[in-house]
Parts: sequence; C-alpha cells; structure tokens
Amino acid sequence: MPRSQKQQAPAEEPDKTSVGAEADPKIVKWLLEAISKIKGQKQRPSDEHICRVMESQHGYSWTETQAFLDQGVKAGLILKIIFKDKPSYKDPAATTVNRATTAVTDMRKMCKKAIDEMDGSEGCSAELITQYIRDHYQLHGEDLAQQVSVALEKALAANVFKIIGDRYRIAGPVVKEKLLKTRPKAQPSLVCSFCLGTSTTNREGEFEELISCHDCGNSGHPSCLKYSPELIQRIRTEPWQCIECKMCCLCSESGNADNLLFCDECDKGFHMDCLEPALSEMPDGKWTCCLCLAPGSPKKKRPAEEFCTTPGCDGSGHVSGKYTSHRSRSGCPKARSRMLRAGTASGGASGGGSARSPPPTRSPALPPGVTDDDLQMFRQAQQKANSKLSKDNQAAMKPGVRSPASIEFGRYAIETWYSAPYPQEYAMLPKLYLCEFCLKYLKSRSILEHHMRKCSWHHPPADEIYRSQNLSVFEVDGQVNKIFCQNLCLLAKLFLDHKTLYYDVEPFLFYVLTQNDSTGCHLIGYFSKEKSCQQKYNVSCIMTLPPYQRQGFGRLLIDFSYLLSRREGQPGSPEKPLSDLGQVSYRSYWRSTLLQYLDEHIGQKITIHGKANTPHP
Repeated sequence: MPRSQKQQAPAEEPDKTSVGAEADPKIVKWLLEAISKIKGQKQRPSDEHICRVMESQHGYSWTETQAFLDQGVKAGLILKIIFKDKPSYKDPAATTVNRATTAVTDMRKMCKKAIDEMDGSEGCSAELITQYIRDHYQLHGEDLAQQVSVALEKALAANVFKIIGDRYRIAGPVVKEKLLKTRPKAQPSLVCSFCLGTSTTNREGEFEELISCHDCGNSGHPSCLKYSPELIQRIRTEPWQCIECKMCCLCSESGNADNLLFCDECDKGFHMDCLEPALSEMPDGKWTCCLCLAPGSPKKKRPAEEFCTTPGCDGSGHVSGKYTSHRSRSGCPKARSRMLRAGTASGGASGGGSARSPPPTRSPALPPGVTDDDLQMFRQAQQKANSKLSKDNQAAMKPGVRSPASIEFGRYAIETWYSAPYPQEYAMLPKLYLCEFCLKYLKSRSILEHHMRKCSWHHPPADEIYRSQNLSVFEVDGQVNKIFCQNLCLLAKLFLDHKTLYYDVEPFLFYVLTQNDSTGCHLIGYFSKEKSCQQKYNVSCIMTLPPYQRQGFGRLLIDFSYLLSRREGQPGSPEKPLSDLGQVSYRSYWRSTLLQYLDEHIGQKITIHGKANTPHP
C-alpha cells in the first residue's frame, strides 16, 4: 500500500512507533505476502529482497522492516532459516504442509551430521542431537525435539541409523532401491533420444532393443550409450535412470550433479560425500559401488572363459565394432579374420568354391501388418536415398562448389553466387527451399508446401514505415526478431562475398524492401545499419535479390538510407570499405544524383550544404 493511500485511511495503518514492541498482525501479514511474492519470482526471500518490497509497497525503511522481521521470528509467526551463513525467511503455514517429507529428510541429514561431528564411534543420545541442531542450525521451535524424534524413527526404519541402548549410530551406506521400485514406471519412448531410431533400426541400421528410463521414459540404444554387454544385461533386470533423472542411491537426491559418481557395474549414482568413507575427488579409471562389492550382490556371474582363447589375442576389439573388448572367440576379430581367410583359401583350392559365409543373423520380428516384401522395399529405398545423399555431399565438398548451389525462393529458382554457413545437413543439399515470408530454410519442396500451409506470416515481423504504391519498407529490430534477421543475413551471404555478420544481429536495424500483392509482401532487398555508430555509418550491409536487380531497387535503398540520415539530422555514409558491387552502385547513384541536381540549378549558386538538405527525386 503506498503512502498516499495510508494517509487517506489512517485507521488501517499500523503504528510505526510500535517498532520494538509486540509483532503487529497487519505488518506480519504484509511480510508474509512479500515473502510469497519473492518466492513466486524464483528468488530467495532474504533481508534485502523483503526490505525492498516493504519499502516500495508500504513505505517502511530497511531498519523498520528488519525490526518487524525480528519481532515476527521471535513470535514464531515467521520462520528464519540460516543456510551458508545467509538468512532467509519462510511462512510457517506453508512449510508445515511438506513437513512429513522434506522437513524429515533435512532433519535426518542434521542428525547424521550431529552423530558424525560429536562422536560417531559410540553414538549420541537424542538429547545431544537435539542440542547440536539447536546450537548449529539456530532452530528454537517448541516441537524441535519431536521433529528430531520423528526423523530418528524414520532413519531407524530405513536402516540409516542403528540404536544401542539410548545411543544412535550410523548403520553404514544403504541403497534406496525400494524408493525407485515403488514408483510407477513411466511410459517408455519408442524412439532413441540419440539417433532417433527405433528398436528395429539403430545407428548402424540393425535391430537393437531399447532401454528406457524408469522415471521419464526416455529411451536409447545401448550402442548409442556406449554400454558394455555386461552392463546392459544388468540394466535390463533392474530399474534404470537416465542421466537427467539420475539420483544418489544413498540420499535419494539428484542435486549437486558435479559430485555424482556412476558405478561401472550397475550404472547407479552416488554422491562422493555420501560414501563411507567420503571421497574428495573423482577416482581414476573404473569405479565400483558398495552395492556391487557387497557379498551376495546381484552382480552378473562371469563365464568360465575369462579371456579370449585365440592365440595372440589380447582381448581388445569386438567383431560388431560396438565394444572395445571381448572375452570369447565368438567376439574375437582375429578369430573371425582367420576363419574368413581359411574359407577363402579352401574355396580357391577346390577350384571355384566360394568362401564360407558367416552364420546367418536372426532377423528381428516384424510389427503386425508388415511383411517381408515391405521390409525389402524399405531397405531398397533407404539404400537409394543414402547413395543419392552421399553423392550430393561429395559433390558439395569439392573445392569451388557452392553450398547450396541453388535456392527456391517464392516463384523464383535462383542460382547462388557464394556459399553460406547454413547447418551441415542443409548446406550440402543441391537445392535449398526458403519460405519467402519468414525465411525459414527447408530440405524439400514437399516440406516447404506443408510449411506454407501453416505459416501465418505474410510480411516481415516489424512496423511498416514507408509505402508507395505496391512498395513498402519495414524496420526490423535485430534484438526483437533475432531469428528472422539471422535468416536474412544467411540469405544475403549467398549473394555477397565480403559479408561476415550472420548471428550477432542484436545491435542492428534491418530495413526490408518488399513488393506487395494479394498474397503478401515479397522480399526484394534490404540494408542494415547499427543502432548507435560512432562513425555515423548509415549502411552496414545492402543487398538486392538477383531477380529484382537492374530495376532501380538498389538506388531506392541507398536513397532511403540517406533519407533516414536527414530525418535524424546527422551526416551519413556507408560503412567502409565498400565491396566491388557496392562501390559500383554508390558511384552510379551519386553520379546520376549530382548530374540531375546540377541540371536543375543552372546559373544558381550551389553549395554542399544545400545539396545535402535537398530531397532526392
């Protein structure tokens, strides 16, 4: 409430002279509203933030607000929490809702720290733990002892603590797998998050069953995840979490990701400070968790054949190319090559026999309604598409070949002059398709037609600042419409040799010239200029599309740039040095402009100042 409103309604205004007395319920209500507002803005409700809100909304000074906070904390109406020597405030009514979950979990951590720091070998009583929490965390609530008792009971039930007499001790690391198993499993995705393939085709075009996250359902091929066969077999028998959902199996929290270790045997996560003993830095090489090292763990039994029996083989490599090691002859690359050489030699000696082919691989089960003919047709089409793309990519990679070689822009098919830094998968195409309104680049005509049916743009995303008959000029701000301006710069690079700006478009204004009809505003060309330039340049880059060149549109853009300079009351000049085409265009513009001005002022006194303030025809 502002001061003016408080003066109009003095009956509802709390007495500011009551600072240091009992907490005023009205002021406490305003403090809680300020805390809720700050938390809604994703900020920490600290002293500084609360004081600013109270000063802006109710007119109280920082000293008064701090005194009101102290009164509310002493009265128990506001909860004060110290974290890393920084105070923050909470609404007790809001925190009691989650007390059964978060508060008990936090209290359990406090109890564990109390036992560790006081006497971890003999344990501590509940009274000592309560006193430690009261002294170190500044919690003075009346129900603190009850909260500690509830947290200790929860820890005993979870086998985190053990009790001998009246002394509590730490039972050792316990994995919280039950928490994960009791959660409902998310609906698994049928597409790999890495290669976008399915279980029928992985990155290599082979059948490979996906593994899915238990929490979010994201799936991936084991080959894309670079998992070993032993780890894959272990993962398929237990709930598995992806890297985004991974949590510590000891504290059941996913925070502090930089401190999270992954076991090479089961892929479970563990915080380094949750381990017993705690680790201060990441271990080198492979690391095995306490669960896999414990006796009776569900660790996969090693086969009787620990190492490859092929003579001269050191166990490195794998015939599938997916793994870096093997332990049997069936996966040994040397054994496979020797078998193939032996089959080739026997075929040559028999006079026309063929080399022994490898054993046929079992084809994956086809989905319902899909026949072998459909699968064969799909593979043939896939092979043709890959060969066509590889040929186009090889041609585009040759020196001197533009990428892309041509574009389709509106009703024009335009051959490019230079290469532009489009993304790799677009630059290697023989023809790139662009939407003439939003300038989005696409791979094929069918995708372009589908996009045009849904594209709602019919003019540049900016204000129209000039119109003459069917021509318009739009002023586009690079900071407001960043994507459009970046696409415009990429399009201009196809026809400008010296253009170097593509993505840093925020400091520039773009003036886009269009030709209008019943279907929309069609791009002709543009020029850009810096918003604040010390050299007073009025043009940074200027371009006219090839279908509209030699029609006077370049001259119109140059004339418009000088018109803006005159409206701003500042001298203007294009950015130096000019390109070859820019130099030709500006010389032609000034030659015709000066000759026309001299012809119109024959026998009169001519000055540069007068010419500068004369509108161009």
